[in-house]
Amino acid sequence: MPERAVLYLRTARAELGVGGESPSVGRQRRICQQAAAALGAEVVAEFVDDGVRGTTLERPGLGACLARLDVTPSVDYIVVTDLSRLGRGIDRHSDTPVAAEAARRVIERGVTLPLATERRNHVASNGIFDIVGSLAQRRPSP
Repeated sequence: MPERAVLYLRTARAELGVGGESPSVGRQRRICQQAAAALGAEVVAEFVDDGVRGTTLERPGLGACLARLDVTPSVDYIVVTDLSRLGRGIDRHSDTPVAAEAARRVIERGVTLPLATERRNHVASNGIFDIVGSLAQRRPSP
């Protein structure tokens, strides 16, 4: 049985394109589908936040994506184009980098997080923190 993947697609600026979605979402979808195919994984779902800023963890698509990880049959991968799709900046409620916290929530469920356009192909276990650790260094001063 092939491994299973879900795609998470996000853009802050909703621009009406073909089929009623942002061109950025369509581009991300193509890139993520290619990455899933390269992994030999079947895409079983996709979650989209079109026109939703990445500065918060409270996003409908992200919430649904994380909830899918707790359902059977299990998922092996969440594929995103890059870390900025998971989030940007510091969450004002938790005071943590949004991308790092979103990645932590994925990884704590035992799911691998391939970054389709990053040089590192797979981010697993604590590897995500090697990549986003520098985000914590960029906290704005109070």
